[in-house]
Amino acid sequence: MSWFDSAWIQRSHPSLYSAMRSGFRFMLRIQHSRKHRAMIEAVAHNRPAMLQIGCGPHILPGWLNTDLRPGPQAVFLDASETFSFPDCYFDYAFSEHVIEHLNYETGARMVSEIFRILRPGGRVRIATPNLDFLVNLYLHPDEPGHQRYIRYSAERLALPAPATAVSIVNNFFRDWGHQYIHSRQGLEAMLLQSGFTSIIQCASGESPDPNLRSIDSHGLRIGDEFNRLETMVLEAVKPVKTPPATHVA
Repeated sequence: MSWFDSAWIQRSHPSLYSAMRSGFRFMLRIQHSRKHRAMIEAVAHNRPAMLQIGCGPHILPGWLNTDLRPGPQAVFLDASETFSFPDCYFDYAFSEHVIEHLNYETGARMVSEIFRILRPGGRVRIATPNLDFLVNLYLHPDEPGHQRYIRYSAERLALPAPATAVSIVNNFFRDWGHQYIHSRQGLEAMLLQSGFTSIIQCASGESPDPNLRSIDSHGLRIGDEFNRLETMVLEAVKPVKTPPATHVA
């Protein structure tokens, strides 16, 4: 164990870990508060106004990029908490490989927060690992694409267990901080429950909306073939409320 092992502290001393995390996030807010306020205020004058949740190093030009550990081009945002934005503030929201790091309840709250901060007619794009793929990998490990994925994953992760679909699936659930892997049906239900409509599944990098095309980045890290295997992308729309009927006397 290194001199500072955050995973060990989280497991062994959860209260200490929570206090350290809160302190770290507070320092980030103070350090970048003035610049972050200016970046957020600038978005209000943009149409469309676009929010990326959990950007990491992937900065999208023209978007308000946010992350737990923001750099100079991103704003602090904890996706597990209430978003610090007013209602109906954005036209688009994009989240790639973030929701699986939250438990089910917290992920549902994140989706509800996205619904709240989108304007009527606004669109969300969520990319996340697909449980349906993992099940299919386990049931049909001998398919050529699955065999390539198993070999790649085993080499990349240096697994102590045999390079089998069972090992890959087990690792997928407990590595990288994953807490809940969604199926398409389950994520669709979560979106519907929050109020979204017009849910569609898209291929990586593709969208019927030009503002949401070619913004995904996970494939740059693991390759397009494997990203398309393991990742599902859903888009949904916040409906525009129909105005009440006018009664003519």
